[in-house]
Amino acid sequence: VALTMALTPLIMVFEEKVLRPRFGTRETNPREPDAMNEDAPVILAGVGRFGNFVARMLRSQKIAVTVIDRDSDHIEFLRKLGIQAFYGDANRHDLLEAAGAHRAKLIIIALDEEEEIAKLIETVRKHFPHLQILARALSRPHQFQLINLGITNTVHQHAGSAIELARGALVHLGYRAHRAPRISEAFIEFDRKGTDEVAAVHQDEKAFVTTVRRNIAEMESQFEEDRER
Repeated sequence: VALTMALTPLIMVFEEKVLRPRFGTRETNPREPDAMNEDAPVILAGVGRFGNFVARMLRSQKIAVTVIDRDSDHIEFLRKLGIQAFYGDANRHDLLEAAGAHRAKLIIIALDEEEEIAKLIETVRKHFPHLQILARALSRPHQFQLINLGITNTVHQHAGSAIELARGALVHLGYRAHRAPRISEAFIEFDRKGTDEVAAVHQDEKAFVTTVRRNIAEMESQFEEDRER
């Protein structure tokens, strides 16, 4: 784990400066998907900047992850790091079968197109209903859509890094080091609860605004009580 953490900054620099300029493009002549016969407990569909962190963190805990992505450059890069990565379209149920979906415990969806994410959710539910689905939301409205599809294990793609930066700001503003993490954890819980509530009314603009304003007021009131205590 220590070695992985030490190498992470170097990996990120190499990825951003050398590999990333070639990323973000699909194959002009899509090649045949890689042959697979995997048995990992986790399948990761899509492995850009976001999925990369997920794969490396799970691997640091000796959890096997089978990665499927349509960016061949990125696939080759992950293989050099020792991560099982395969080229192919995760929306093909035969590829998921070959990736070990019938034996896996969960699938993490980190694709970069809302339509593809919705299609994959439908494919998994139809062919591999035992799989737990975790999904990255590309925006807050997209997160509402996922929740309304019954995907409760969602995360906004920018939430974690934004909260981490805000926590750093609290420390620099004089908050004690042990208090800042508690505040961020409480904020995450408030945000999770509020997101579920707003998802139910997000298509009604008046109800949306009312619910968001109420949630903000309740959160600020609770934090005020905590400060007084």
